[in-house]
Amino acid sequence: MPPKSTVSLRRRRLGAELRKLRDAKGLRLEDVAEHVGWNKAKLSRIELARVGLRRHDLHSLLDLYEADAATRAALDALVLDGTERRWWMRYADLISVTYQEFIAYEAEASHIQDVNFSIIPGLLQSPDYSRAVITAGPFITDPDDVDGLVLVRGRRQCVLTDDAPVRLTAVVTEAALHQHVGGTEVLRGQLAHLLERAELPNVSLSVLPFAATGGAYVGGVTLFHFAQTGDSSMVFLEYQGGTTLLDTDREISRYQRLFDHVLRQTLSEDDSFRLIEQRRQAL
Repeated sequence: MPPKSTVSLRRRRLGAELRKLRDAKGLRLEDVAEHVGWNKAKLSRIELARVGLRRHDLHSLLDLYEADAATRAALDALVLDGTERRWWMRYADLISVTYQEFIAYEAEASHIQDVNFSIIPGLLQSPDYSRAVITAGPFITDPDDVDGLVLVRGRRQCVLTDDAPVRLTAVVTEAALHQHVGGTEVLRGQLAHLLERAELPNVSLSVLPFAATGGAYVGGVTLFHFAQTGDSSMVFLEYQGGTTLLDTDREISRYQRLFDHVLRQTLSEDDSFRLIEQRRQAL
């Protein structure tokens, strides 16, 4: 069976979009239930993401709501077959449910905005740097799990290079360019990896310099944006030992403003590229 986190993620998005379509047509639950031959409680549970629905049932609703072709295709893709599996489920014994949900959003996003105020963001980490991050700090990972966790982080990065790559807007701090995570050789390799990733047409990479003002920040902020259905975005906060999902409009707006504020203080992409190269050569 697919992971519960992935199912709940898709059900929430699907239920929310179906509710929007119903409201746009001015229909009550009773009206729709009568038209498709269900009871009102079933439709309510679908919209509240408590149960799923089959594709032919979805199509009945979309016919009633007169959904356009783009909306039909996007919502149809959200209906999970019971036999569908996600690649990260091979590592379900290593990663938390929250991390599974993070990867699920990452895999479906059309645009990711990512800033980490301590280290290089995960989608831009080299394998050696990832290994050093995973094994460092007070939350020491079981040595038997390290290889699998490094593989998971590397596999996540495929969203940058697959047939329909995600657009990534990433901010790294100048401090992260100086922190010898894993040692000098690892950092040198990481900076070279950053420069390679910055050459991708779908990646915008900029550096927050030491001279930036406006507050002291810790941890990381990742915003996921979805193009298919006009969903509101999702925010993940990363901190030592875990992550938190935020999905209310107020929280999303708050962290979007934070990201935009940080981005305004970064160097240009060209200047950022030159700074990273200078730092790499200095090691």
